[in-house]
Amino acid sequence: MLPLLRIGLPILLTLLIGCDDDPHSERRQAAENASAARRLIEADAAIRKDYATVARNLSAERTEIGRQRDQLEAERKDLAIERQRAPLIAEGLRSSGLLLLSGLPLILCWALLLYPQDETGAAELEDLLILEVSGIETTLAEPAQVTAAEKAGDPRLLPCLLEGGSAPPPTSSCDSIR
Repeated sequence: MLPLLRIGLPILLTLLIGCDDDPHSERRQAAENASAARRLIEADAAIRKDYATVARNLSAERTEIGRQRDQLEAERKDLAIERQRAPLIAEGLRSSGLLLLSGLPLILCWALLLYPQDETGAAELEDLLILEVSGIETTLAEPAQVTAAEKAGDPRLLPCLLEGGSAPPPTSSCDSIR
């Protein structure tokens, strides 16, 4: 019953009161309709203008996103190339280092063979070592005394020469050497 009252009451009131036949009301209604149409057209124009602005902004953002995507893709390719090159460079450096380290002893030996050492120092060192092994105490001699022992041809004469003189004394223990 409640729905019948809701629908029936407005219909009954409209029939009883009726419509106004005033001629001014039609003009007023036409003016209101024209004003509403104008407002509707203005709102539509404003919405279209806003839509065009939003579309331009969206297009600019899409262009920027595309540019950033291309830049990101280029960086990704560069990183991929760098990842491929880095192990190759590291392996090359490692191999070069190993080659250098293994070649250094060969270069040292080649240099020693190419440039022989001074023989005079080696002979003196040999004589000094012989004297130390034989148990004779010596001090380093003057180069002239060492040269005299070398000229004599017998390194055993070196201690006699070091004791003072160019020839061994007759009563010295150096007589047994001769």
